[in-house]
Amino acid sequence: MSQIACIIQARSTSSRFSGKVLQPFLDNTQGSMSLIQWIVLHVFVSTKIHPIIAIPIGDPIKDHLKKMWVGGKRPEIFEGDELDVLSRYRDCMKHYGLKAAIRVSSDSPFYPSEYLAAF
Repeated sequence: MSQIACIIQARSTSSRFSGKVLQPFLDNTQGSMSLIQWIVLHVFVSTKIHPIIAIPIGDPIKDHLKKMWVGGKRPEIFEGDELDVLSRYRDCMKHYGLKAAIRVSSDSPFYPSEYLAAF
């Protein structure tokens, strides 16, 4: 893996909208795609940097993510501290030996792809 990765912060345990990232986001003639699938696909298409999905330890989203293939590829999954998001990023970067990471939120699908393409 490169020394730079795209870390996608995701969790399914929101108190306001539980499972939000697994909800259908795009539905067309080729089938439906969840919000997290859309974001991972966007990262794969926009850049050569591999996406890593950072989730809280024990989050039920893990089972869905382990089966997820997007564009013939599978993102890495990293589990970290549930309450300390910053340590989750730090520990993820240490685990993969990253020097830099691009942060993408799993509930914000409309970020500019040119930011990712710059890497």
